[in-house]
Amino acid sequence: MKDILERIADSSPTESSHELICRLRDCAHEIEKLRGMPSTQANVDPDGQQNFFGVAPGAPMPDYTNLEGLREKLLAAREIVRDEDGWLTHPDFPICDEDVRADKFLDAFGIESHFVGMDGDADQAFVDRYFEEGESDCTPWTPTPPNGEGWMLLEIYPTEDGPYALFARRAQPVKRLSKRELRDSILSDIRSLSGAHVQVVPQAWQDVTAERQRQVSDEGWTPDHDDRHVNFEMTLSAAYYAIYTAGAALPEPSENFPSKRYVLFQHADALWPWDDMSRKPTGARSNLVKAGALILAEIERIDRAAAPTGDDK
Repeated sequence: MKDILERIADSSPTESSHELICRLRDCAHEIEKLRGMPSTQANVDPDGQQNFFGVAPGAPMPDYTNLEGLREKLLAAREIVRDEDGWLTHPDFPICDEDVRADKFLDAFGIESHFVGMDGDADQAFVDRYFEEGESDCTPWTPTPPNGEGWMLLEIYPTEDGPYALFARRAQPVKRLSKRELRDSILSDIRSLSGAHVQVVPQAWQDVTAERQRQVSDEGWTPDHDDRHVNFEMTLSAAYYAIYTAGAALPEPSENFPSKRYVLFQHADALWPWDDMSRKPTGARSNLVKAGALILAEIERIDRAAAPTGDDK
């Protein structure tokens, strides 16, 4: 049981929703078995002091949240009633440990999430007053939903960086372009930028863009996903692939040739911002295609963050 929970907590950013759902189901089955056992059996720790859930021997097992139908419950239409200080909670949103990421948890149930901070979304005069005077009332702030249809406001909650709102909707299918559609799209973009009659797109450009499409459709690295990683994680990931490739091109060090091969490998490993198991280096060209796609994703994220809002236009 403990092994299952640890594997859920250690799941990588590239793990599929299906795999995480399977782990959650395994966890639920184990809980049901434990709830039916006497406290003298498998739910007691080796020292006999308490079971894995912190319950003393002989004490009844506590009730656990039923996650069946969670997506339908969270996304069902409801009246939005905020409390006197402007906070909002959803009665069906389960209480999770502080190290459980809400976006990954919701993604496991086929729910896309988006977080909006009051700082940058509310009237700036109110934001300044809120932080300077230590206000606890965020009622004047009405969170702006993200673009697209189907978004539901689930919660408004306090953080160290001020109030945040959580929006959610049913996960949207990501269309993966065919090679022909991808080529035509690239040609159209190039023509619109250069005004030239371009007939041939270099294969390298096509491969980088195709890899970016794959990262979105297969890995789930959508623009919303990328916008939540503001510490240049995509740049660090690209640097890993580029430096690893440079190191792999060098010969093994010898007495007559003090190669920097393993020095570069060490530098590359230190840069990787995700779980170690999610690294997927292959051949030199494939690695650089991945690096190029990640740099493209980072540039797109920067451009989205710098785009003027309605108030700036």
